[in-house]
Order: sequence, then structure tokens, then C-alpha cells
Amino acid sequence: MAMWIRVLIGGGIGLLAGALLGYFGKCSSGTCPLTANPYRGAMFGLIIGVFFALSMTQGSCNSKEQQSSSVPHLATKDEFDEKVLKSPRPVLVDFYSDRCPPCRKLAPTISKLKDEYEGKADVFKVNTDNAKELALEYGITNIPTVMLFDKGEVVKNGKWIGIKDESTYRKAIDEALSKREGITE
Repeated sequence: MAMWIRVLIGGGIGLLAGALLGYFGKCSSGTCPLTANPYRGAMFGLIIGVFFALSMTQGSCNSKEQQSSSVPHLATKDEFDEKVLKSPRPVLVDFYSDRCPPCRKLAPTISKLKDEYEGKADVFKVNTDNAKELALEYGITNIPTVMLFDKGEVVKNGKWIGIKDESTYRKAIDEALSKREGITE
């Protein structure tokens, strides 16, 4: 259901409930915002209903964001060392948290990059809630943070904080791959 429809329904229910409280629940002092009179009750009920409706929509994601991630997760420092630092290919790592809405929004992009660069570059995710040691070691203070590693080190300009355009990540991976091709030839 669209957010604005939820807001209208929540506001309408709040308006009606507030008006009924104001009508039937008369306040003896006349200072209570909900029960002083039906008009004030309706106004406060509307505000509460709208806020309630908005809070219910905060946690929802569109279906694209809810896609299950096919990107492998790294949970330990040993896994990270083996699959990222010792990798023969460039490696893109998404440091994220399940509680982070921007991280959920970035997930489809990371998944798409993983599929697109299959066999040429590796893509992994690290949940900073579960791998605090890795987050601390790489100075992850804000999420999402995406880093590109090559030959065990972060490439120059290979750390992005926040959501960046897919082309930003693609350009960096392509540059790392082209540098590798230049070395092997």
C-alpha cells in the first residue's frame, strides 16, 4: 500500500478517535488536549494518527530492496584474510548492518555487481554488528561503507561511505582489472 494512503487512513482513524474522545471523555479542567472538546480531540487525534502511520512505513522496503542477497558474507577475520586479502582478484566489500535502511537500499546494487563481475572480481558483505573486529580494523564508523581491495590493500580512492551510484563502483573495479591486465601482459 502506498505511503500516502497509509497516512490518509491513519490520519482519518486518528481524527475520528480524537473527536470521539473529545466528545465523550470530557475533561473536568478543560486543559487536556484530547478530551477538552471534540475539535481539539480531532486535531490531536489526526496528528497522532499521521505519526503512527508514518512510523509503520519506516521499516518497510520495496520488493527490490527485499530481495535475498546472493552475496556471500564474511563473519571472521580469518575468512576476511583468506577471501579478501589473499584473493588473486580485486575484491569489493560492503560493510553494512541489518538495521541500516541505506544499507538495505544498497544491497541490490552490490548483488548486481557480484553477478556482473563473477569470475573477474569477488564481492563480499561484512555485517559490522557481527564482525566488530573487522569494522574497527578498517575504520568503519559509518555504514554503508564499501571498499575495493586489490592485492591485499585498499585501492587508491577505493573507499566509499554512504550510497554511491553503481557506476562509481563499476568504474573502480574496471580500473583495478585493467591495471592487472597491464601487469600480466
